[in-house]
Amino acid sequence: MRLLRLTAIITGMAIVLFWTSKPLAAQTAGGVNAQALYDANCTACHGPKGDGDTLIGKQLQAKDLRLPEILKKTDAELSASIVNGQNNKMPPFKGKLKPEEVNALVKHVRDTLRTKK
Repeated sequence: MRLLRLTAIITGMAIVLFWTSKPLAAQTAGGVNAQALYDANCTACHGPKGDGDTLIGKQLQAKDLRLPEILKKTDAELSASIVNGQNNKMPPFKGKLKPEEVNALVKHVRDTLRTKK
């Protein structure tokens, strides 16, 4: 049982590394498409609703992005989490996402995900 759980965790980590090694810059003519950017880079762990209710999200104990403790953070704090990663679980996106993409993700968490409960 322990070996099975370890295998699942390692598999989950490998998927996370795959997803985060190639972030997709979802662009539209008018700027960044935050939904597409979130879908491509965040959904594997945080889920489409931001609740962390995915196999990988559960294994990594991904935060529910709709929680008040997350939403009360400043834009700078949320941006820093994306850029620098979190607790050796969420990898850093520094150098992988442009500042305008990080800003679009922060806005997406604030404006879109909080309404998807």
